Amino acid sequence: MKSLSIKKLFALLVVAIALVFILFSSLSYKEIRESRTELLKEKVRNQALYVSKKITELNDEVAYEYNKYSDDLRKSQKIAQEYFSENGFDAPLEVLQKKLNDQKKDFEYDIFLINKDFIIDR
Repeated sequence: MKSLSIKKLFALLVVAIALVFILFSSLSYKEIRESRTELLKEKVRNQALYVSKKITELNDEVAYEYNKYSDDLRKSQKIAQEYFSENGFDAPLEVLQKKLNDQKKDFEYDIFLINKDFIIDR
């Protein structure tokens, strides 16, 4: 067996340690990257569920408020339709506004005539 000099033995030892270090670093990096990816995916899922829950709550609140006033809205629509049927679309809007506001004290109506291009005429 051939004997190695101290320099060659030391160089071999440094190279072996460097290879082990590189291998360990590479495996650790891969594991860390995968765990961070999973963590980020889970955070995204949790945030999406949170946003979905908040949107559902908002939708429920809107539906509740609509249902609370839907009868009043239908009555008001019927009054407005009758008013325009009797007086035509050139009738003054202030009279209709007064009629609608007299029937409900919780809120006030603002009346606008909008054409088919969604532009306010009056």
